[in-house]
Amino acid sequence: MKTIILKKNKLEDFLILQNVVAQFRTKKWDILHTNIYNDAYFNNMLAVDVATNLFFRLRIKIENQNKSFASFNLKIHEAIILLQCCNDYKAQHEDVVFIVRKYFNELHKQLINL
Repeated sequence: MKTIILKKNKLEDFLILQNVVAQFRTKKWDILHTNIYNDAYFNNMLAVDVATNLFFRLRIKIENQNKSFASFNLKIHEAIILLQCCNDYKAQHEDVVFIVRKYFNELHKQLINL
C-alpha cells in the first residue's frame, strides 16, 4: 500500500490542519443526525470516522514534536479525507487560507501521481 508524505511541516501547520479536520468532522457529524439511511449517510459516517482518527493523529504529532519541522505520513484514504477537509475549510485569515491551499495542492499532486 502506498503512503502520502507531507514533508517539512511546522508545528503551526499541524495546528491549522487539526482545525481544518475538526471543522470538517463537525460538519459531517451534523449531517449524520438525519434519519435517512442511504449511501450519503454511510459515506458521511466513514468520513467522520477517518476525520476523527486524523484529528487524534495530528494531536499526537503536535504533542510529541520536538523538532522545528516534521513529516506526516498518511494512508491513501486519510489523504483523500484531508484533501476534502482542506477543500471545504472556511478560513477567516488570509495566512491560514494560504497554508490550507498549500497542503491541498501538495495532497492533490501526490494523489494524482499515484
